Formats: sequence, structure tokens, C-alpha cells
Amino acid sequence: MRIMRSWTRWAQSLAAILATGLAAAAQAQGTIAVHVIEIGGSPIAQAQVAVVGTNIGGLTGFDGRVLLRGVPVGAQTVRVLRVGFAEQKKTVEVALGQSIGIEYSMSAVAV
Repeated sequence: MRIMRSWTRWAQSLAAILATGLAAAAQAQGTIAVHVIEIGGSPIAQAQVAVVGTNIGGLTGFDGRVLLRGVPVGAQTVRVLRVGFAEQKKTVEVALGQSIGIEYSMSAVAV
């Protein structure tokens, strides 16, 4: 009986520690709002946008915008690719719980 109580307390303590760690990790994120346009100002749709070294990314819509959520806090490199345009990378500083905007002006290249 004593072993069972000890085991239960240990399991409850471990669960509390894990829950605290997961909550802290979930909060240690930010959002990046990306806008991709041509040099002339027209939006670029279907551009691939990714946070380098993560699985976070997406495609721009017809307005040239995509919102990347759950980005880890700290310096992050964001890469944009689109057929017919030169690849671009920019490094941004993501703050805890904050949203940051970044714009890319892409130039056409021969394919």
C-alpha cells in the first residue's frame, strides 16, 4: 500500500512538471506575417515561405501574404522561393507571443 501511494505521488509530480514544461514551450513562440511582392509592387501568389530548420511554412495567397504561427522565439531565417524569381532569405528576431511583419520584394530571373 505504501509503495502504491509513493508511486502515485511520483506520477502526479512528474505529470505536473511535464505540464509546466509543455505550457512554457507553447508560450515560447511568435508569429511572422510575410508579404511577398514583385519589384513593381504586384503580389506574388503561391510563393513557398519557410522558417529554415523547422517544419513551419506555407504558400502565399493571391494577395501575396502568409501567416506563420508557432515560430520559435529568437533569431529565425525565413526563406522565400517561387519559380521565376530569385530566392531570398531574411533573418528576423521573433519575440515571445508577438507578431512580426516582413516583406520581400522579389525580382524575376530566367528559368
